[in-house]
Amino acid sequence: NSRADPYAVRELVTLFDFCVSGEHADVFPHRKPSPVIFEIAIQKAREASPEWSNPPEAARHADGCWWVHVGDDLPNDVRASSLAGAAAIWVTGESSSGSGGPQGRASYSTATAEEVEERNQAAAEARSLAAAEIVSVVELPALLRQWKHNTQAQTSGVDDYRK
Repeated sequence: NSRADPYAVRELVTLFDFCVSGEHADVFPHRKPSPVIFEIAIQKAREASPEWSNPPEAARHADGCWWVHVGDDLPNDVRASSLAGAAAIWVTGESSSGSGGPQGRASYSTATAEEVEERNQAAAEARSLAAAEIVSVVELPALLRQWKHNTQAQTSGVDDYRK
């Protein structure tokens, strides 16, 4: 349930083995931050790759493979996916000081003051859980290549001070 399909962005196609959306029949009507969408993603990963026979934490950085969730909403994307074991990448938009989704009560919102406060607290927690922040998904390929390089350097015992 996003504003972008990674398969529609040429530079991202080779970086993903699959994509899970809240619009898919096996996910709907569940929406983030429900853990169901992430559990379905884990199941699809296990079906797609033998490395995923282990829990997400054990497989997350094994052999250059990650379970990555990319999103722009702090509570629903970053916090929820991180709590489910993903390396959460926050797409901040124009500025890293952005709210990562509507944090205050919009004039059209039906959220109560308590619900707004809960969302604000979840957003604050999410900032500390983000594995990385990028302004745009255009930055994603370089970030993932750097992570892969760092993982390979750590596995081979080579210090990664070159880049």
